[in-house]
Amino acid sequence: MTENPFEIGSDEARHDIRWYPGGTNVSAKALAWSLAAAYAHCFCYSYSYLVFFLGRRNESFGWGCDPKYFLPTPIPTPDEYLDILEFRKSQLERALVNTSSEWCWPEEWGGPSWNTQIIYGVAKSVPSTCASLDTTYLHLVETRQAIRVHQFLLSEGGPRQFLMSLDRGQGLRDIRAFTSGTTKLIVIDPYAYAGESRESGRYVSELAKAAHLPELKALHVVFSSSRGNTALIRKGIARVARESGAKFTDTDSDLIHDRIWIADRERALVVGTSFGGLGSKAAFLLPLPGIDLKELLRFLDERRLV
Repeated sequence: MTENPFEIGSDEARHDIRWYPGGTNVSAKALAWSLAAAYAHCFCYSYSYLVFFLGRRNESFGWGCDPKYFLPTPIPTPDEYLDILEFRKSQLERALVNTSSEWCWPEEWGGPSWNTQIIYGVAKSVPSTCASLDTTYLHLVETRQAIRVHQFLLSEGGPRQFLMSLDRGQGLRDIRAFTSGTTKLIVIDPYAYAGESRESGRYVSELAKAAHLPELKALHVVFSSSRGNTALIRKGIARVARESGAKFTDTDSDLIHDRIWIADRERALVVGTSFGGLGSKAAFLLPLPGIDLKELLRFLDERRLV
């Protein structure tokens, strides 16, 4: 069994036995929700990632299972995810008192087919080590903080699953939140320079703000001239970058279809529409898994696109 059952790119995680029912009375909900409670730290307590992961798993029939035997996983609502975190907190608190404690799953989940000690690496017959207790306490602190953040998001109308409901303003704020603190930004968007000349001023201003351009050291755009190459937009971005002291470069290529923003080659955001199209149609903004980012960067480097 893998240490991270929520790693999309790992074959070991995809075939982890804990994802599969051990009997006819075991529900897909019990399996997924118990794993989310036990391994929330593996996906940084991110509700959006959990929704993304379970959605992709359902769409692929459990990474290639026979559809006749695959049990789709019900995706928890924001309120249900808060319950999962609250359950996790209570179990970690219990484990710090009784180090041999195993998970005590809620009956309403349906009964998972797996269990283990809450404090990892501590045998029931051996006193707990300081390292194990420190790790468990750290997970407890993280869980408490995740609960506070999630409660705040619920009070503000619910944690967004990165779905833009025809709201360009919200989409721009999401991208701006992603690029915050970035020094070197890569924007892959075939339609980056598409658009009407008369709208170029607004477009350039919005992109500069979304990218935190005054804070950047470098901005690189991968675009496709076959999809649009409005001179006022291209020159406008170059001018604002120059005035901000950022190095600006771009590459013309038709090799990439998706729209992806990459921050410092460490994080990436998949944007479901071109920058100019934000808000015209509902679109998802989703974090790109690390293993996929690694492959994308290799692709960009090998083809000298960056």
